[in-house]
Amino acid sequence: MSFFTGFATGLASSLDKGLQTAMDKRSKQISKAEDFIMQRQADKQDLADKRDKMAFDHLDTLITETKGDITKAVAIYEAAGGNPEDVGSFLNDVKESRRAGLDYDVLEKVDFSKVDLANLGNIDLQTGRDFIRTELTGAPVLNLEDTSGLSRIGLGMKNIGKGISENVNSLITPRERTSIQGITGAVIDRSGMLPATKFEQDMLNNMPDLEKALSNNVLKLTTGKDHMGRVVNINDPKLLVEQARLVTGLKTLNRAKDTATGGLSAATISSAFSKRVSELTNNSGYNINSNGVVTLQPKGGEIVEGDAAVTQWSQMLSDLKSDFVKSTILDDDGSFKSNDAQEISYALGLGDVVESVQKQMADAPKVSQPQNTPATVKADPDTYVSNVLAARPNTPPATIQAALVAAGVPQAKISQILDSMDDDS
Repeated sequence: MSFFTGFATGLASSLDKGLQTAMDKRSKQISKAEDFIMQRQADKQDLADKRDKMAFDHLDTLITETKGDITKAVAIYEAAGGNPEDVGSFLNDVKESRRAGLDYDVLEKVDFSKVDLANLGNIDLQTGRDFIRTELTGAPVLNLEDTSGLSRIGLGMKNIGKGISENVNSLITPRERTSIQGITGAVIDRSGMLPATKFEQDMLNNMPDLEKALSNNVLKLTTGKDHMGRVVNINDPKLLVEQARLVTGLKTLNRAKDTATGGLSAATISSAFSKRVSELTNNSGYNINSNGVVTLQPKGGEIVEGDAAVTQWSQMLSDLKSDFVKSTILDDDGSFKSNDAQEISYALGLGDVVESVQKQMADAPKVSQPQNTPATVKADPDTYVSNVLAARPNTPPATIQAALVAAGVPQAKISQILDSMDDDS
């Protein structure tokens, strides 16, 4: 009996040790994964907190500039870029302009006509801060399997990654920006600021150099090489923005405007293109790291690197160029909106895109489009908006809002339509 008793006791002890080893293995697996996710979320939270500190300080400065009007301060924040970096740059320009003796009144330099101030009322400070704060996405759910072996005896765990994510999110709470309907649309007039004044003087002093720079950039965009024969990246957003700014400066100085055909001036078109490329660059998180590797990381998204990032960026830039040509350079029949539109499209390196879009328009079946007038838009705004989004799905809500306001559509109806667009997105 003593042999069997000892054998049973040893077997039980061996099973206990095996079970404990398996449980320890699983515990270490979970702990290691949770530490990794926790540190990642903590780093994201630290960055978000630092950006929020900057954003709130900038908002406080704008509230002072607007004499305590938080609603107008938030509208200006959005117009100045909507992020701490761009708004900080704007406020620094204001500060430097005043230091140089220039009289720049922020409140007097902002056009609020497209902002729904009447219905917005007085926004409280917390609502304003919630609108401009940095979003913090929740912890990702890792695809983890229980490798401890405990599943063979019915003690396995499912959804380990989900449990880790929920635990981390309970300690570092995700946060989102609060939307404020009708707050966008303010326009800042930056003329009279020190950078604008210096830029104009620099252009006047260096006109020949600007022309050379413009010619060199055209060479880069059309051949993929500079004047020395060196290969350049024609999809580099810095190159595209620089080209647009050069054209804007030269056309502004020459007062280039096709008064015979009407339409947007070359300076306005190039400035609009520069803004679109800059917005895409910021929203996509485009960057080239110290090793020369292209990376993309849109807000709230995962980072993409290397060839995948290059391919994704090229497609996004191609879509932007095509949409810009359709909306700004060409009329619906494929003809240029103005002589300046034709000239500027080639100066910006959009010649191939123009030809491609014109071919698409020529090959597309001809469909008679209803003519919109303020009266027809006001009579049936829903149909108007549906037609616009069907033709151009990426039309910004601010553009649609401006058209509805201009047609005299009641504000309540406009708000209903914009809310519906938000729900659909």
